[in-house]
Amino acid sequence: MHTPCSKLVIYQTARCLLSALFCSQLSCQRDEFWSDPEPGVVRSTPDVEMTDCNGGGATREEVEAAAALRLEFGIAAKRLDVRVTNVSKAEARIWEWFMSWGYYQYRFHIKDPDSENVFTIERKPTDFVRNAPVFFTLAPGACKKLSFELNESWTVPTGLLGMRGQALLIQAELLSEPCREATEESVFVGSIRSEWVQIAPPQDWY
Repeated sequence: MHTPCSKLVIYQTARCLLSALFCSQLSCQRDEFWSDPEPGVVRSTPDVEMTDCNGGGATREEVEAAAALRLEFGIAAKRLDVRVTNVSKAEARIWEWFMSWGYYQYRFHIKDPDSENVFTIERKPTDFVRNAPVFFTLAPGACKKLSFELNESWTVPTGLLGMRGQALLIQAELLSEPCREATEESVFVGSIRSEWVQIAPPQDWY
């Protein structure tokens, strides 16, 4: 008979094995969605940017981890797409978005090109009935795409509501805060950002 803890370990192990198998077969060069975008879809140029998560200098481990990942951003209709690529020679672990460890790590920065004001769209606080530190694994050269729709689970700054008729710059960010589970499981900690992408009006995606 399995205890709750043993069931969690079994679930975590199975999840990681399946994620590793899937992602290792997902080559960025074979990603038809990204290499052949549909009409009207905008994509960012790949880039990596380090930010300071803790109010001080980033640690050597965080710098190395961020350099091993690349974040790209795309938008189509009301869907915001983020693709994470492992550009290192070692596997990388990232929190899944549907548990609390990774639920808040994706956010979108919106800049007004005229005033240089920046607004951030991020997840609203929520309660988790079921929760576990689940991550996915990217083999070297593998990537994973995630799609988000800005529904009621996101916070959209009121300042953006009057800007639907103008061009905006958008940047995606993956921000993973330090925690005990990240250290124990060797999950990515740090921040990576895509490059800014200019989106022509109307802004009907938020």
